[in-house]
Amino acid sequence: MRKAFDIKVPEPRAPASSALRQKPSIIVISSDVVDSSTIELLHDLGRSAPGAKLVVLTRKCDAAALARALEAGAADVLTPDMGETARTLRMRWVLALARWRPEAAQALESLYNRIDRAWSLPGQILVQQDMKRRVARESTVALHMVNIDSFDAVCSAFSPSAGRKLMAVCANRLRSILGHDHIVRRFGASGFAILQCNVGAPHEIEALARQVLAQLGAPLLVEGQNINLTVNVGVARFPFDGREYHDLLHRAGIAAQYGNRTGRRGVAFFREDMLTVARKNALLAIELRNALAAQQFFLEFQPQIDISSGRMVGGEALIRWRRPDGTVVPPGAFLPYAEESGLITAIDEWVLFQACRTARHWHDQGLDLRVSINLSARQFARRGIPNLIAHTLQETGVDPTRLDIELTESAVMHDFDLVRGDIMRIRALGPSISIDDFGVGQSSLHVLRQLKVDRLKVDKGFVRDVPNSQSDRIILRTIISLGHELGFRVIAEGVESVDQLAVLQDEGCNEVQGFYFARPLPTCGFMAFARRFIGMPAEDSIIAGP
Repeated sequence: MRKAFDIKVPEPRAPASSALRQKPSIIVISSDVVDSSTIELLHDLGRSAPGAKLVVLTRKCDAAALARALEAGAADVLTPDMGETARTLRMRWVLALARWRPEAAQALESLYNRIDRAWSLPGQILVQQDMKRRVARESTVALHMVNIDSFDAVCSAFSPSAGRKLMAVCANRLRSILGHDHIVRRFGASGFAILQCNVGAPHEIEALARQVLAQLGAPLLVEGQNINLTVNVGVARFPFDGREYHDLLHRAGIAAQYGNRTGRRGVAFFREDMLTVARKNALLAIELRNALAAQQFFLEFQPQIDISSGRMVGGEALIRWRRPDGTVVPPGAFLPYAEESGLITAIDEWVLFQACRTARHWHDQGLDLRVSINLSARQFARRGIPNLIAHTLQETGVDPTRLDIELTESAVMHDFDLVRGDIMRIRALGPSISIDDFGVGQSSLHVLRQLKVDRLKVDKGFVRDVPNSQSDRIILRTIISLGHELGFRVIAEGVESVDQLAVLQDEGCNEVQGFYFARPLPTCGFMAFARRFIGMPAEDSIIAGP
């Protein structure tokens, strides 16, 4: 008869030591992301509860984070994208390890790690053993960490099973280009580790990495649709970047993250400065999480003006971060790291709620203005964004037509069919939709024609030199004309001078925003500014300035 497990849930304020005195067989750690605090907790539990199996439940875990968690003593890391069946099977495995005597558990765990049966790829133990053999012969070895950044979007758009099929196809493609002297294995939910042996010059290593990009970058058929994956490859070399397998794995993962963070898609070789940046970013991610909990974020609003009437029609909500020492951090200095850590979705939800609540306050004060907010590509990659907006509208009581959702061209193109469906559902709720930074992305006329949006927002790069550049003016005229032909209103950002405004007015632009009228303002300053504009006679020209 098998022994049952007695599940204990510690009281929120109870000291951890009281739970550990019961000598648990399994300890389950819940964490939004696997960060340095999670790793520190794993180390602490490994020392204080050496006989327990440690399982981490997390929303997202990339290859580098998984490597750190396993190295810190985790028996497994479970994420939602695995699917319920996979999570159940893997949890059963941990239960079995905890139930069996240590010698049998160790032997079975070793067997489990030797082969990744789902993908017919070598397991972690085989890769480590081969690495040690290569090192013993003092061969030059390169470890390639392959991150498939668009894996989450595929799972969201289709299903976890579609994601698993996609990874199986990727594994087959990799095997087709790798020689017998290379080893490839699945790593994490959306990555692969490739061990390239007996390599010479760096160009040989890069050549293989480029082959990997070409193979995985070619369209894949998933449930009847062609999918283009976004792939990064990070490379670490023995003995230059480390002499241990886990060191190389960690550093190759950092190099892959660097390519993702900087937007330099492709191949990145590890450099020591990346390690410094990675540590700094990890600390910043922790600080951001604390900032959200401590309500250190706040919104400012930049006025948006209708050119033909000279009236103020709305404001764009822009997030700011006030640190405990009083310094204010602009969004460009922290949002990229929020994206990388996965915290951006929680920040988006906070901005949405605060902006809608503020717009309701404007309405109650007699200001009939819309509020525009920019949602990240990651937010649209998740299922349920229309439901989130519907819930927020109901909770705040704001008129849905007073909300404008901005999304970038890159967010649209990341998964066009999914985003198009979400746009239709959002517009059915009442809010309008704007394409932000238009002109710098990759959308085509065919794509624009299919999108049911309300506005094109011209990137400030096309506004900056229009008073002095005929070519820039032609481009601007073309964008405005295109928007009008497709039935969109056109708004230009980055207007800083009367000359820029005059050109935009001559070319038929509908709305503008920029420092010429006002910098982003706190709520009280924005409301005072709005009342000033409402008091301006309609016949006055806005060329004269506010």
